[in-house]
Amino acid sequence: MRTLTTLIAVSSIVLLLAGANFFSQRYAVYVVPPFGVFTDGGTYIIDRTKGAPFIDGPRRQCQAMHSSVNEVCAAMSAVMQLTISRAHLNLPYFSFLEPK
Repeated sequence: MRTLTTLIAVSSIVLLLAGANFFSQRYAVYVVPPFGVFTDGGTYIIDRTKGAPFIDGPRRQCQAMHSSVNEVCAAMSAVMQLTISRAHLNLPYFSFLEPK
């Protein structure tokens, strides 16, 4: 009986790790803070493009492209990303997920 319990526990952990790996390879978390047009902000699960970080956001993208962040750049980046990528899940804004 103990062997069966151990086998089930190990199998569950392996399946959980495989599922997490699959999710992180295929999907990304895109965090849009509240500003301008996005008054409530949002957290979106989107298709992950090759080379994109697992957690991303418009402010981090502006910082990487222009070495500065302003509302116009962030708004354009958010609209572009959410237009190109398919949002599989829309969640409320989670500030602790926003990339720095």
